[in-house]
Amino acid sequence: MHVVGIFRFNPGLQQKTFPDYNPYTISQCRNCAVAKGNDPSGPLSLSRPSIPLTDLCQGCKLVRQCEALRFNVIKEFDNCGKVSIHQLVNSEDSDYGKLMEVATFFAKTFGEDVKLTPKMSRPPQFAYQNIYSTLMGTVYEGKCPDLLVGSKWYEHEGFETDNAKRAFSNMMNHGLKQSSRLIIDKPELTDRYMLRSIMNRVLHGQHIDEVWLRNNNEEVKLLYKTTDG
Repeated sequence: MHVVGIFRFNPGLQQKTFPDYNPYTISQCRNCAVAKGNDPSGPLSLSRPSIPLTDLCQGCKLVRQCEALRFNVIKEFDNCGKVSIHQLVNSEDSDYGKLMEVATFFAKTFGEDVKLTPKMSRPPQFAYQNIYSTLMGTVYEGKCPDLLVGSKWYEHEGFETDNAKRAFSNMMNHGLKQSSRLIIDKPELTDRYMLRSIMNRVLHGQHIDEVWLRNNNEEVKLLYKTTDG
């Protein structure tokens, strides 16, 4: 009796859920790098780059979408706040520790659902609209803010210069290109000076919703919030 190929397949021996080519895939899937396990730690690549997206099986499309949206919850609090990190966030990034401090503050203090989101790479490892869909059609489309707090995007900015006024100016200039809500490392300046500078920016037409200060002792406090927000 002739035995269909898929029934000759042994998942335990071959360490695969399905054979490289089966009724649930297209023929090119047999050359899929991920299916063969060539680079399991690399970016998701469920098909060869030469295969147009329109030719991929529906299951592969769905898995791609689910993978691009995958966040891992790493902290949860009694007030229902939680901190999640996207799989493509690099914990070796220089600002990772600071972002975790800020994310923990918003989750623990306000019960917020906080997500750390990835930066775009070249070539991109994910479809921009899968993560930053709420920025599509806004002035921030194409940008990658650091944190999604509830439904609001926040950008963190730090500094290295010893010139406090220059540090504050640079953080505001760079941060406002990513979001209207900022968390900045506190420079050696008075709150009064920084508030006056922010109000001057607002008077000159810059859109600023919130500015928070992060101290080295892990304290985060609100410096400015627009009356409209």
